[in-house]
Amino acid sequence: MSIKFRNFKSSSLIYLFYSFFRPKISLFGILLFFGLPSIITGQKQVLKSAEYFFDKQEYVTALNYFDTYDKIDKDKKALVQKGICEYQVGKFSECIASMKKAFDQKSTDNAMFLYTAMSYQALQNYKDAAIFYKNYLSNIKSNSSESDEVIKKIEQCQYAQNILFSDKVGFVENLGSNVNSKYNEINPVFSPTQVNKLYFSSDRNLSTGGLQKEKETGMDRYMYDVYSVENYQTELSILKKLPTRINTSRTEHIQSISKDGLVIFYDRELEDHSTAILTDTFSTNQDSMSLTYEFHSPIIYDLGDRDIFPINDSLYLFSSMREGGYGGYDIYSVERKEGTWGQPKNLGDRINTAFDDRFPFMTNGGHEIYYSSNSLNSLGGYDIFSSSFSIDGWAVPRNLALPVNTYGNEGGFRISADGTFAIFSSDRAEGSGGNDLYILYFKEQVLDQFEIPDFAWLNIEEETSEVGKSLPESSESVVAKKRQFFNKPLYYKTDIDVLGPQNLTKLKLVTDMLKIYPDHFVKLIGHATDAKKSDYDLYFSIKRTEEVAKYLSSHGLKSDKIQIEACGSSFPAVYSSKVESSDVADKLNNRIDMDIIVPENSPLQVQNETIEISPQIRNPKFDEYLHSEKGLSYRIYFASSEQLYKDEITKHPDGVCVLKPYDKTRYDYILGRYDTYKTAKKAYNKLSSTQYPNAKILVFIDGIEIKDEEVIKHVEKHTDLENYLLYEIGK
Repeated sequence: MSIKFRNFKSSSLIYLFYSFFRPKISLFGILLFFGLPSIITGQKQVLKSAEYFFDKQEYVTALNYFDTYDKIDKDKKALVQKGICEYQVGKFSECIASMKKAFDQKSTDNAMFLYTAMSYQALQNYKDAAIFYKNYLSNIKSNSSESDEVIKKIEQCQYAQNILFSDKVGFVENLGSNVNSKYNEINPVFSPTQVNKLYFSSDRNLSTGGLQKEKETGMDRYMYDVYSVENYQTELSILKKLPTRINTSRTEHIQSISKDGLVIFYDRELEDHSTAILTDTFSTNQDSMSLTYEFHSPIIYDLGDRDIFPINDSLYLFSSMREGGYGGYDIYSVERKEGTWGQPKNLGDRINTAFDDRFPFMTNGGHEIYYSSNSLNSLGGYDIFSSSFSIDGWAVPRNLALPVNTYGNEGGFRISADGTFAIFSSDRAEGSGGNDLYILYFKEQVLDQFEIPDFAWLNIEEETSEVGKSLPESSESVVAKKRQFFNKPLYYKTDIDVLGPQNLTKLKLVTDMLKIYPDHFVKLIGHATDAKKSDYDLYFSIKRTEEVAKYLSSHGLKSDKIQIEACGSSFPAVYSSKVESSDVADKLNNRIDMDIIVPENSPLQVQNETIEISPQIRNPKFDEYLHSEKGLSYRIYFASSEQLYKDEITKHPDGVCVLKPYDKTRYDYILGRYDTYKTAKKAYNKLSSTQYPNAKILVFIDGIEIKDEEVIKHVEKHTDLENYLLYEIGK
């Protein structure tokens, strides 16, 4: 559901884009636009053109004319209008400068103080913002709705000043042009069945209903439709509009999708201007209207009910302006037992305020709620808040603060299934236009996404909560939970698949995680199905692995945080000769493992995907490989090359791998993975000293090479290293 703005912009940024990009414009407007500045002569006509577009709320075009008006520094009215344009297009510092010039020209337009205040608020200068809001307040009628709103803004600035330097929950990025447009993107909803798929609503110019007049503003705009986008975090995203039985000539907003992914909830504005909440079953029969049903429940749009969030198939959250709340929109729950709906229940005054509280989202465990509110404790507009439930009830809500919340409006907050990131909408000025979708990468994983569902808050009576009550500190010591990262290999069939959509999604998660933990690094290990050419298997597997490393490096990872290794077909997971279909062997053997190397006392816990293989086809070489990646192992360096290295030794039964130092162009060839120095030395002695004169035994711990000067530090834990120290370093 689209946010209703309650701030003091003379027109929302949203409507700027409705008006500026609509295709139908008067002939006079077209001539003015294409004649800038060649056709128009004379500064009076420039000013007239600026005022024309200003009145039409086409601020970008109006600002272009104001910028070419030579006498603007002496024209106090034009300066104020120019400042308003600058605010509306996100040029906040320029707005402040224009309003100051208008003030110096003795302007008495009170808008100077309002837009200066809003610009300072957008620039996070809350102290000066409050001062100018007070100046504006002194020139308007007291005890009016406008005065109440300004007082609220002043209180928000005072609150924002107190949390300005609070700890950040993570970092935020715009989802980019794969998803966002110059129009509005709102109501993001994750697909419950596809990890790389997202649904949202947009009023972009692909609208099924085309350009129509909006009843609230009288402005022409495109209707909202529901879209899906696959691989939304990669360059290979696929944007689709849902079928015409969902997207009609009217406005449709997605609300939610059921946990099993079988039902979509959305609303549609009807011809009589009422709105119905509908459901659809995602059937492949794309245009059958019989698959769309009205959602019969106590949640009724025309009673002021919005923002449905299904916790499960019998418990829902929603927001509503129905009577009996605390003021504005409140958040409610409603439960269905044995096929019968109960009465909606207000979540209480710890969550709900006298203002608007909307867009609820609850974690899978039922202990944390996230929602948007434009209360006094916001930075301006709607902010995203969270609260946790315990035996003492809901905790005092926490503002997620910067960089999640801004002077604008943030809503539609949804957390990913693994609790590592969230997606939400915001109309902040630095976006593509209107509302954009943004992604928040949490510094601390939301672990309640993995907890067993518990909805004890359903049994809380509303009157037992007390606004502002602080929760008692627990007498038990709090054990910090580690953030979990679920790590999966990159599988491929062909070279193109190495950076295919599925693998790019995994790489994006790894890249973002390593940005949060810059002291961690990743080790890439390439594998290939046996093609009976071991030297080629090694070379092509290192080349594929290099492509992955280049991707990680180009997306912000430092090269020294990426280690590259390839084993070709030396350590296959599956016997190719023992499976009926080569597809099984290809799928499991053609892969690139990604090992996340974490330092001691890291807040991150990496859980690698376990490859399940039947004992009948499991190759013991695979277990040898897994074993050597944990604890102490010895390997033998025997040659280096910058090209394909052809030698019979690549067929050695002990297995050969290739290492690529991050700051070198060469490939280092390594033999074997030995548990003890004795077995490694035995293999070393069998090598021809004339053919491999630079051969050397190397030490690896947990798959990472240990330099000779560092070996002494590991002797206490790995006593077999005493032999290496004695016979290799000490000789």
